[in-house]
This record gives sequence, structure tokens and C-alpha cells, in this order.
Amino acid sequence: MTALSARGRRPLVRALVALQLAACVLALGARVRADDQPPKPDPAGIATGDRTTAVDGGGNSFMVTEPTDKTAPDFADKQKAFQEFST
Repeated sequence: MTALSARGRRPLVRALVALQLAACVLALGARVRADDQPPKPDPAGIATGDRTTAVDGGGNSFMVTEPTDKTAPDFADKQKAFQEFST
């Protein structure tokens, strides 16, 4: 068996590089096409969580507090918004 010379290996190396590049392009094209679909809606919050499972950065549950300043001019609006959020 004779070893291939440097000149004889060059076309083989080019063909292997081209084949590998083509495989990468095809794999990335399939990945992009699969991610092209919009996300499915989750109105019940089963997969993503709903407002009762919201947490802050420390992992503490987040809930809107009831307005306490009854002398504020927009107290009625804030109270109504809080009640709508709570139900």
C-alpha cells in the first residue's frame, strides 16, 4: 500500500470539509424551521403559571396589596382595580 502524497490528499480533504459544511447548514436549517412556529397559547396558565404563581427574584410570592390610603383622590379607582385583580 502506498501513502497518498500531499497533492493526492488535498481533493479528499476539500470534499470532506464541503460535506461537513453541508451537513451543518442542513442541520441548522432544520432547527430554524422548527422554531419558526409561534408559541401555543396557554390561557389557563397550566404550562407557564398564572398570576397566583408569580414570584420575585428572591422566590417570594408576589401579590398586589390592597390600597390603604382612603384619603387619596384615586382611592376608589385603585380599590376597584385591586378587587378586579383579586377575583
